[in-house]
Amino acid sequence: MIETQSTNDNRAFKYMEMTLAKAYESLHPTNKVGATIFSPETGKSISKCNHWPNSIKDKIGCEEKIGNSSGTIHAETACITASNFATEESSICITDPFCPNCAKNIAEAGIKVIYIDQAGFEKDFFKRRSGHFDTMSMQICERAGISVYALDMEERKVISILEIPHNYEPIEDSPVEYTKLETATEKYFSSVIQEAFEKHKKRKFSIAIVKDTKGKYFALTARAHVVIGYTMQDPEEALDLLSPVGKYSFIQ
Repeated sequence: MIETQSTNDNRAFKYMEMTLAKAYESLHPTNKVGATIFSPETGKSISKCNHWPNSIKDKIGCEEKIGNSSGTIHAETACITASNFATEESSICITDPFCPNCAKNIAEAGIKVIYIDQAGFEKDFFKRRSGHFDTMSMQICERAGISVYALDMEERKVISILEIPHNYEPIEDSPVEYTKLETATEKYFSSVIQEAFEKHKKRKFSIAIVKDTKGKYFALTARAHVVIGYTMQDPEEALDLLSPVGKYSFIQ
């Protein structure tokens, strides 16, 4: 069977129903958000709601802010980090319009289609932050090649917000580097970190040790970079990308 956008849209209504149900599990008193990532190719899916990690809930508390944000993990990011299947080329259903930070994570995860519950645009919470959705979240989607649709669950209608051509290839300014490891001991990992410090100098980076299905170990290194779809090559644009927009930035 040939996968079409229409087929994907029909499937999205089922997953949005799952997403709306998942949102009710959120312990957030006012903003209960749900998300579901689903793979059109494999049929696998994962649903999560926004929540406080136990380490924050138990040691800091749900009422405290961390910096200028709450301590919750957003539903979209919770899905991405908990997924046990490849998110590349997958789709995501969300109960509410997404923030710029989740837009960055969605872009980096290789998700290609976003569905938003149309009712989410009517919530007071969104109306207070709609500026960032228009000026950052949607710009990130456009550059990263992510199509965005709203689902009217009552009328069973798909509303196009942003459609990206299928042959669009986003710029990847600083891709993740991977190095095959001979072993995964703590001592060897320390040497990998030291080499990264020397290579990347003052630039921020993160390293993860992963094991593939054949039992081989790799070090994945991601440097601080502009979100996929953007480039620092244009000096004038680079200045804008490095300048925060409120509490958000284009740096990943």
